[in-house]
Amino acid sequence: YTPENIYAICKAGVADQYFKLGDKIKIVMTDHSLIKDEMIVLSVADFKHFKLADGSNFAEAVFLCAGVLNQGRVINSTATNVGGWDASSLNKWLNSSLVNALPLKWRRIIKSVKVLASAGDQSTKTVETTAKIFIPSLAEVGVSTNELPYKNEVDTEALHKTFPIFTTVASRIKKTLNGEGTASSWWLRSPHPTSSSQFMFVNNNGGTYSNYANYGSSICFGFCV
Repeated sequence: YTPENIYAICKAGVADQYFKLGDKIKIVMTDHSLIKDEMIVLSVADFKHFKLADGSNFAEAVFLCAGVLNQGRVINSTATNVGGWDASSLNKWLNSSLVNALPLKWRRIIKSVKVLASAGDQSTKTVETTAKIFIPSLAEVGVSTNELPYKNEVDTEALHKTFPIFTTVASRIKKTLNGEGTASSWWLRSPHPTSSSQFMFVNNNGGTYSNYANYGSSICFGFCV
C-alpha cells in the first residue's frame, strides 16, 4: 500500500480488515543528514491504542520500527528523568528533527496522539504528551502491565495494554538494519519509579532493565495513522 492507501484505509476505520499484526511498511529516507538509515521498516504493532490529540477517537493503527535506528541517542543530556518522557530531549528530537526528516507524503498521514508516561522524579503522576512520534512504554512491551506507575502509561480504553506483537522475551529483541543487523538495547519512555535519574530500556537479549537517562541506547520509534 502507498501512504495514500494507508491513510484512506485508516480514515475509513477499517485498518484491522486490511492489515495484520506484523505487516510491514517501508519508508525510503530522502534526507540522510539526520540519521544513517537509508530506509526504515515499520510493522503494524496494534490497532486503536492511542487516542487522537483532540480526544475524539482512537487512531486506527500503530506502526513500530521492525528494528532500531543505526545510531544510539540519550534520553536527556544529563542523568535525570525529572519531567518524565514529556520533558525529555529525546521526545523533543523525535517530534521536531526526526518527524521533519521523514518524506512529506509520510508526514502528511501521521496523526498527533496522546502519549502517556509517568512524570519521573519518583512521582506516580501520569503526564499526557501530544506527539506524532513516540517510543513504547514498559507495559506496551509486555512487562509490569498491572503495576504502578506502568499500568497508567496506557489509555484504559485501549484495545490492548501490550502491543500484541510482543509475546515473548525473544519478541522484544531489536536489531539494527531494520532487524537484520546486530541486536541492540533500546529505550522505553517509562521513567524508573524509584529513581530520579533513570528510564527503562530493553537490552539486547529482550530483558527489561533501567539505565541513566544520559546513556546512549538505540531507538525503536512508532507513529499512528
